[in-house]
Amino acid sequence: MKLVFTALATLALFVAWNAVHAGSTSMWDIDYARMAKKIEIQVDKNGAYREVEFHLDPSQVPAAVRDAMMKMHPNGKLTGAEVETEDGIVYFELTSTSAEGLESETMFLPDGTLHSEENQVPADKVPASVKDGVMAKFPGCTINAYEEIRNDERQLVEWHVKLVREGHHVKVMVALNGAVKAAVLEIPAEIEVPILVR
Repeated sequence: MKLVFTALATLALFVAWNAVHAGSTSMWDIDYARMAKKIEIQVDKNGAYREVEFHLDPSQVPAAVRDAMMKMHPNGKLTGAEVETEDGIVYFELTSTSAEGLESETMFLPDGTLHSEENQVPADKVPASVKDGVMAKFPGCTINAYEEIRNDERQLVEWHVKLVREGHHVKVMVALNGAVKAAVLEIPAEIEVPILVR
């Protein structure tokens, strides 16, 4: 498969993509790739593949997942969906947007069982310790969004902060006490998926 990068090319991303598709390629993955509006690839600090997320239309996820999402966010509008595999388990994630424009991304098993959720929150609802921790590590950055991360019991477990610094988009993972746990660059890429093969 050929990769064409529209931003900074990274060898790690190329290695990760090849690692995903080494040996036999699952038709499951290629089918989702052909339906995808966008594909995200996550790699670890050594460049090893972690997961691939395929962005789909919400109508392409199981009805049980859509029903569970609408029960959790009855006033939201479904605006996005993803399918991903982690440790051999398939998850579906739906995005719901509130009337105020805040997004909730909620991950489910195919039967609609809750796995986790990311809820965008206004800046005035974010603890000062989280804001201060991020600004100490990324001075001069512009914050784009704050997200509270909740587990399958809907307990708050950490914060994600999306920011821009020196032209780079960064997602920062922050502990409840404000300590920065990790940060990742979000780099756009174009992935060419074959649809006609001679």
